[in-house]
Amino acid sequence: MLPFFIGGHAQLAHAHHSFSKNLFPAYFKSIIAVALIIISATCMPARAANMNVPHPRLVATSPVAPGENFKAAHQRPRIFQSLIIKTNTPQASSPFVSVLKTVEAEKTLYKNCDVSLKTCPAHLRRWRARMHELRKLKGYTQLARLNAELNALARYKTDAHAFGRNDYWASPAQMLSAGGDCEDFAILKYVSMRELGYSQDALRLVIVQDTKRKAGHAILTVVLNGKIYALDSLMDAPAQANEITHYRPVYSLSATQRWLHVGYKKRVPKQVAHSKPD
Repeated sequence: MLPFFIGGHAQLAHAHHSFSKNLFPAYFKSIIAVALIIISATCMPARAANMNVPHPRLVATSPVAPGENFKAAHQRPRIFQSLIIKTNTPQASSPFVSVLKTVEAEKTLYKNCDVSLKTCPAHLRRWRARMHELRKLKGYTQLARLNAELNALARYKTDAHAFGRNDYWASPAQMLSAGGDCEDFAILKYVSMRELGYSQDALRLVIVQDTKRKAGHAILTVVLNGKIYALDSLMDAPAQANEITHYRPVYSLSATQRWLHVGYKKRVPKQVAHSKPD
């Protein structure tokens, strides 16, 4: 459906020479529009039954401070073995930026819940209680607990069912009240990771095409210990993003930037020795 993304360095070079500064943003907007349609139509339930999606075990790494800069982990990041083109597309129209503005307005509510769970709205209590416990953990242990517990925290619902729209990016309060789909789980994890001290540079929301399920999907990636991990609503254990072979990235977002992913190359999993992360 998106043949431009299948290829290698030649496509990246072609992209730089074929699109002018004026044309590339328009092209990128069309890619985002198509991707959002794919996601809204096919984003699958969290913890879907019988998915049987494998994930690799992880190699132990030395600890570093939360929020390690994304560029420090990879000079040229290759999420899911793709090359990345930084775009100059304005972020003002991004649904991610829009929902982060809603999050800012909700922060007083989060803080009030942290002061007293008794007066906290019922749909937020479990999340805020878990955040209190997660602050006591560090490193991969914290990451794994967060991903698994937030996957179990909310109900999967399509945007049409939960919000009466074909596509809607929900804030934590909205999602935990009404339910949500894959990008809403990713947003909940993004907000939670920011509260735990991770910088926006260490986090990206990534829109992918799942080549096994032939469906659109959204996940959060985070840099920890020099590695990029995927926090996925379909897998409880965080997996190193570059070891996941069935996701083809389309584009990714931070709070301030968008990236187009090109040169996707499906990898054959390597047989390597593994040990439990710290």
